[in-house]
Parts: sequence; structure tokens; C-alpha cells
Amino acid sequence: METINRKLNSEITDKVSELTIEKSEKTVLNNTVAEISEKLKATKESELNWKELFEEKQKDLEKMEERYNKKKDKVRHHKEKHSHLEKSLHSKHLSGESEKLELWKQLESLKTQKFTEMREYQKKLEDANNNMDDLNLRKNAEIKELQKQIEFIAMDKKELEIKIEMLTSEKDNFKKISERLTENEKEWNSTRISLEQDVENLKEELLKKNLEIKNLEEHKDKAQKELHTVRKDEKSNLEGEVTQLHKKFNESQFQLESLKLVAENEKKEFKRKLERLTAELEEESTQNGKLEELLSLSNKSVEELKNRLLEYQKSDSEFALKTIEYEKKIQDLTSKLSVEPSPETNAIIEQMNVELELLESTLYFMSSCNSPKVSTTNPDEYVDERTTFLIKALSSGAYFDDDADFGFLGKIIDVTRQAYQRSSNDINEIAFWLKQTTYLYDYFAKFFSKRYVIKKFGINIVVESADEIPNKERFLNELLVVILEIYKVLLALTYKDLGKLLIDVAFQTIDEKVVPETRVSQSKIRQSRAATPKKPPSQAPTPSDITRLLSQVLSILDNHTLDLSIMIQYFNQIFHFIDGTIFNELMTNVAKYSVAERGFFIKLAASEIENWGAINIEKRLKKQENSPFQWKGQLSHVIESGTVLVLDKILFVDDSLVKELFPSLTGRQLHRLLSKFQPSELCPNPVPKETLKHIETLIPLNSSQNPHDLTIPIALLALKYT
Repeated sequence: METINRKLNSEITDKVSELTIEKSEKTVLNNTVAEISEKLKATKESELNWKELFEEKQKDLEKMEERYNKKKDKVRHHKEKHSHLEKSLHSKHLSGESEKLELWKQLESLKTQKFTEMREYQKKLEDANNNMDDLNLRKNAEIKELQKQIEFIAMDKKELEIKIEMLTSEKDNFKKISERLTENEKEWNSTRISLEQDVENLKEELLKKNLEIKNLEEHKDKAQKELHTVRKDEKSNLEGEVTQLHKKFNESQFQLESLKLVAENEKKEFKRKLERLTAELEEESTQNGKLEELLSLSNKSVEELKNRLLEYQKSDSEFALKTIEYEKKIQDLTSKLSVEPSPETNAIIEQMNVELELLESTLYFMSSCNSPKVSTTNPDEYVDERTTFLIKALSSGAYFDDDADFGFLGKIIDVTRQAYQRSSNDINEIAFWLKQTTYLYDYFAKFFSKRYVIKKFGINIVVESADEIPNKERFLNELLVVILEIYKVLLALTYKDLGKLLIDVAFQTIDEKVVPETRVSQSKIRQSRAATPKKPPSQAPTPSDITRLLSQVLSILDNHTLDLSIMIQYFNQIFHFIDGTIFNELMTNVAKYSVAERGFFIKLAASEIENWGAINIEKRLKKQENSPFQWKGQLSHVIESGTVLVLDKILFVDDSLVKELFPSLTGRQLHRLLSKFQPSELCPNPVPKETLKHIETLIPLNSSQNPHDLTIPIALLALKYT
């Protein structure tokens, strides 16, 4: 108990010293106010804006003083309650132990209430400090803007005289402020005296508590002989309650100290703002020579400033209302949350901050435009430096443990998805993200000793899903889903560029040469029209335009050093799209295009595209020894349908020849092409009836009559490997 009394006495002396320091700071404030008033006498001009700002600051200071007084009254009220309960407990202690237990319960409830209120006061003080900082930042920004505008504003001589008069009025205001400060000093002195009295009361209460503790110890010694086991529990309870009372007292003291610190900080901020105002007024005095040259612009600028000040006042009032609402919400939350965060929650928050910094330094701002490339184990392969940094961070951490949370790994998946979606229309960016994600997947697949690797087997177009799987497998599955999404976007962008071009190349204006025309004798008017020169037609697209587009895409993929497996899979899919697009257009409008000349034209275009694939893709496979990949690169449906249109129709009676020449076409597709065939100059003979009857035998009996069965679906192809 003596040590507790010593601590209390030391705390009381510290508080008295703080009050003396506070008094000295107030005297310094008075001196600074006097200096400011003298400087304002020397200046010749002033601005209404500074006056309004000063009044707003003064109101804020008054509000803070009111809050301080209210909180001080609440603390005093709680102290009175506490002393009243302790007195009642002391008086009822002699009456019986049952009443004593009830009083202890009341004390515990009051302790919990007081602790929650103390937490509320602390949070309110923190919010008040934050709000004051925000107000200061906003007002400083507005002050800077006003300074810039004042530099370009001229004031009339008459206005300068008016401002000089306003300076005198402001001097009076400063005098009033100094008087208020003296009044505040008196109030603070009175509060200090009251605090000292409260401390003395607390000392007396502590002496009473010591007497009570002695009585309880004597009572405990007597009862210990009769009921040793029961009195042990009571002793521990009493000691715990006494320690809680001391903690409660210390918390109240800490709250008072925090209130004092808040008041001191507010005084310092007020002092700094006054110094800034005086410095700015001195700078304005040096600019009086420039003001006379810009008299014509003064009236407009002053009105604009007044309007802006009105808007600023409105915004301040709105902000004050918002702060009041925010304080109410904080009160509601603090009433629910009366316990400080545990060290476990603090550790979780620190881990979240580390993870956020890792994402900001790697995935958030990654792009092909600002990509510092580094070579991998393969000297011909490059990847973004931030991808390797992310891999090192994930490998060194415990993110893939079975008992670890999947939250951060899920964030990596989400951020990667958002990153490529931001540039979903740029094929260069999509290729960049396809490289980063596939490299990330392959690294951890090898790290976890998985058999499936994209570099070896290509992109898996079917991703297995499961509800409960380990973090490492779940991360790889979800990353593979993102890779498949990026791959589909890359295909969609290429499909978009190729789609219309393919139709224009394969089915261009050859129809005018193919369709037979009836020759009629031309009249003189027609002959005169034919004699007039025609406008040169726009240049029609050719198969070279398609191969040029494919070469551009290939150079982009080479620039990002995509794996050969992805290149083979991608261009196999593109050739499958070319084959399906041309063939489906032919089968949809077969009555229009089923002529021999169209067959020759389609076959020529397809052979040029296949030749590009053999030169640019197939050669790469041949350079690699024992390569497991296969390059198809065949436009089988297009070439076989063109052969149907060109070939002599009597040859279709031979089944073995049909199977050998047209392995990709079905009986229905052959029948459709031959039944709609039109004779032309190149092939004037129609299709024999025997041929059509024989082709009908190739159609299965149970085949449907759905027109979609005549076309081929353009689905995703998996990479076939040997």
C-alpha cells in the first residue's frame, strides 16, 4: 500500500508540474498575441479573409474548450459516484457479508461502465485531433490559393483606406482575444485548483481504502482458521477488486493528462496559425506597388473571392455537421467495442499491411509499358522483374501451408484478373499478362512437384474444381482459370481482326465473273455509258493481308517470349478458326457460292495461308530435336470443299476415292455442296443424278435435319502432344 501511495503522490506532483508548464505556455501565448497586435499596427493593409479565418479558428478553439469542460465535468461526476459507492460499501461492510457482495457487484458494473466511457473519451479525443488536422490542411490549402489570387489582384486606393480602417477594428478584436485568453487562464487556474482538490480527495479515499484493506485482512485472518478454502477465494477476489480500483484511478488520471495534451496541442496550432497570418500580411505589404497597376481587375476578383469565401463557409458548416454525425457513429461503435485489440489482431493487421505493400510493388502497377525484363534460367526467355520478386516473396512465406488462410493468395488471383481486364482490348498487354501468369504457374507447379506444366503440355482448357483442397492446389487451379481467361481474350482479339477479313478475301467480287449473264444487244445509250471511264475500284483484300496480320501477332508473342507450347496451341486454334469461318460461310450461302471458280479461289487462298504456317511455325518445331508438339496447320474443310466444287462430279460414285479425298467432310455436307452446285464456264456440266443418289447413301439414316449439322463448331482445342 505504501508503494501505491508513493505512485499516487508522484503522479500528483507530475500533474502539478504539467499545470505549471501549461501556465507558462499560456504566458507565451499572451506574449505572441501582443507581438502580433504590434505588427498589425505597423501594417497598412489587411484582408477581410484573414479576419474571417481568424474568427473561425477562434470558434473552433471555443468549441474545443467547451468539449474539454464537458469531459472534465463528466470525469468529476464519475469520481463523485465512485466515492459515494465506496462510502456506501464501507458503511455496509459492518452490516453483513451479503450486502457487501451486492456492493462489490455494483462496483464492478460501474467499473465496466467507466472503462467504456474512458474508451469513448479517448476515441473522441483522437477523432477531434484528426478532424482538426483535416481542417487545418483544408484551410491551409485555401489560404495558399487565396495568396496566389491576391498576387494578381489590384486594390483601389479607396479600398486600401477602408482596409486600414478594418485593421484598427481588427486590433480591437485582438484585444478582445487577449482578454478572452486571460479569462481562459483564470478558468484553467480554477480547473487546476479543482484538480488539486480532487487529488486530495483521492488521497483521503485511498487512506480510507487502506483502512478497509487492513480491516479485511484482520477479518480474513480470523476467518481463515474456520474456513480456509473458502476464504482463499474471497481473498483473491478482494485483491483483484483492489487492483481494479487502482487501475481505474490510473485510467482516470491518464484521461486527464490526455485532455491536457489536447489543449496544449490546440494552443500550439493556434500560435502557429497566428504566426503564419502575420508573415503573410508582411508579404502582402511588399506588393503594394504592383497593386496600383491592376486597378481594373480588382472589383471582379474581390467579388469572386467573396463568393469563394461564402462557399468555403458553407463547406465548413457541412463539414462540421459531418463531424458531428461521425462522432455519433463513433460513440455507437465505442459503446459496442470496449476492449482494446488483442496482439493477435494487431499481428493480423501488420500482416495485411505487408501483403498490401507486396501487391502494390508487384501486380498493381505492372504493364508492358513499364516492364523491367530479366532473363530466366533459359537465356532466350524474359519475364517481368516484379514477377520474380513476387515468386520469391511467396516461396519464402508460409502462404501455401495447409493451415494458412487463402486470403492473400486469393487477392493475387483477383488483382491479376483486374489487371488484364483493364487492357482487354490491347493484344500486346494481353500477351504480356499471358507470359507472366504462365511463368508464375509453371514455377510453382515445379516447386510443388506437379506433373502438369504449361511449358510441356500447353494450356489446359478444362480446369478441375473442388470444394476443399489444399492451398497450393487451389492457387494453381484458380491461376489456371485466369490463364485460360487471358488466352480466350487473346483469341477473341485475333478473331475480331480476322473475321471480316476472311469473308472479304474468300468471297470477294469473283461473283461478277462467275454468274452467267444473258447477252442482249446494247442500245446507243448503253454504249455511251460504257465509253465513259469508270472510277477505279477500291483495292480488294488478298490472302497476303491475312498472313501479314498473323505475322504481326507472331512478332508480339515472340517479343514476350511465350512458350512454344502456347504458340503451337494458339496458331492451331487460329487455323481452326480460319477453316471454320470460311467453310461455315460457304455452307450457309451454298446456293450463292457453289461454283467451280469459287472452289479454285478458296483453295488458292487456303494454300497461301497454310504455306505461311509451314514457314513460320512448322520450321520452329523442326529446329527443336525430339519436340513433343505437333503442328496441324491444316485448313482441311476449306480445301476439301473447294476440291468438291472443282472435281469432276462423276468421280463421286467411287466410295474409296471419296473417303481418301474428303476425310473431313460428312455425307450431308457433300450432298449439300453437290445438290446446290451451279454450272459455269469452267465446269458447264451439271451434277449427274447418279452421283446425288450415291451421295445420299453416305448420309446415316438416323441423322438429324438440323442446319447446324452442316457447319463445324469453332471450339477451343487442347494441345495434342506425343
